[in-house]
Amino acid sequence: MSKEAKKRWKCGAQLGEKIRRTPADAIRSRPKPLADATGTCRRLRKLAPAAKKWGITQVIGAESVGEAPTQDCLLADAKGKSGYRLSALTGPFARGYRGGGNLGQVPGKAGREKRGGWAWASAKCPDGQSPALFTAASTGLGEDDRLKVSADFERELLKAFGSDMAALHGCEKPTLP
Repeated sequence: MSKEAKKRWKCGAQLGEKIRRTPADAIRSRPKPLADATGTCRRLRKLAPAAKKWGITQVIGAESVGEAPTQDCLLADAKGKSGYRLSALTGPFARGYRGGGNLGQVPGKAGREKRGGWAWASAKCPDGQSPALFTAASTGLGEDDRLKVSADFERELLKAFGSDMAALHGCEKPTLP
């Protein structure tokens, strides 16, 4: 697809390596207990006792794949309703957030919205790559539907998830809010 886009629009896109495998679609996976989390959610197991305070008891994740430019872990309640989404973004996906536009905006290396429900961290990556971006976002549709956790717990989520995903991509430990 990249080759065709480069040819058609003469955009000079850099072509990467062939993708040998991709992670399963987390959205279509069944929730599992947080204490038994694997893949992209595995480092959150230690947060299971603290997560219960916020009603988070289950996760939906995918296999951890170093070549994947985006990876997610969804945190859910006992009924399987998603409450928080942790995302790891690298390359153009991370740059898209830093540039603002349609994806949103993350000023600085790390931060958190004052009202809660949106926080980010970043990690320096090797060989001149763009810094990786890790986000924690409430998945509610409106203010009344949003799960809000404490700043400390949000930081712990980003630390556990971000550190694991950063290591997977060969990046340094993340700068946290």
